[in-house]
This record gives sequence, C-alpha cells and structure tokens, in this order.
Amino acid sequence: GNFDLVALHQSGFENAVAPLGTAFTAAQAKLIRRFAQRVTLMFDGDAAGRKAVHAAYPLLRAAELTGRVARLPPGDDPDTYLRKHGVPGLTRVIDDAIGIVEYVIDAAAAAAGPDAEARANAIQSLGPVLMSAGNPVEIELYIQRIAQRFALTDIGVVKEQLRRGVRGVRPTRPGLATSDRSASGNRVAET
Repeated sequence: GNFDLVALHQSGFENAVAPLGTAFTAAQAKLIRRFAQRVTLMFDGDAAGRKAVHAAYPLLRAAELTGRVARLPPGDDPDTYLRKHGVPGLTRVIDDAIGIVEYVIDAAAAAAGPDAEARANAIQSLGPVLMSAGNPVEIELYIQRIAQRFALTDIGVVKEQLRRGVRGVRPTRPGLATSDRSASGNRVAET
C-alpha cells in the first residue's frame, strides 16, 4: 500500500489514499466522507484485493459513500500496473471502474462457475447486498444484472433465490420488504 500510494502521487493521482494492507475501516470511510461523496477502490488484482472490496462495501454504505471499483488484472497492484502501462493505462482502468454492487455481482458469478448449486448459492448470497441498496430502482436494476450474469431469463426465480438469502435479515432500506413470511416467521424480501 505504501509504495502504491507513493507511485500514484508521483504520477499525478494526488487524491489517492491507502489503508495499510487491506484493512479499510469504518473510521477511514467516515474520514473520507468529510472530503468526498464518491470513491474509487483500487485494491490489488488478487484474492485478497477482491476480499477487501467485499469488506469495504458495507463500510462505504454506512458512511453514505458511493463506491466504484477499478479492476486490476490478477497479479497486479497499482504500482506494478502503473509501471507497465503508465499514466494513460491507469487512467483507463479508473475511467472503466464499475459500481461496487456490480463488481460484487460479477465476482459472485465468476466464482460460482458453471456448477448449478454453486450458482444458486452465489445468487442467494447476494440478497443481503441488495437489501442495503439505496432505492427500489437500483434494486430492480441489480436484479436484472444478476439474471444476466447468471444467464437466467426468469426474474421471478432470481427474486426468490435472493429472498432465501435475506430470510431472518432485517431490511435496512425500502425495496426488498414484503408482507410474505418465511417459515421462521421473519419478513422476506421481494421487489
């Protein structure tokens, strides 16, 4: 992180900050919120970097920050990518950053692979992520993206699997709550 930050600043990316390792915290998110409303995450292009993005999502939401993810290839960190591709290359990566929820959806689809059970479990794991989305329009668009990424044509099936992931989890935002009750008596999600 330290060398990445120095390299970014030396190359003119002066609004860059870095946690030590991948230990992004709620306090850091709140501090960033004092200076910005939107952030672009750029962690290493490895499993630890992907895990850090997933861990950062609820912290960014809690701090009311909008997050995007600049995706680096596996094995690269910001410093090595900058050395290989220069400022124009890194600028393209930043410009091509996608929303953090889209990133989480895409990562879940990629990790699940072709196995049907793994894909169903991956969709189910996305339920709590969608529960924290800001509004019903966002949620509906994310549901459509999930259906697309998992090659499903029946949106109702996707919604049902997402509901399975949020049973027993209390909705924090509008758009996923319904009057249906699960077997445990908890409200279930629906859009």
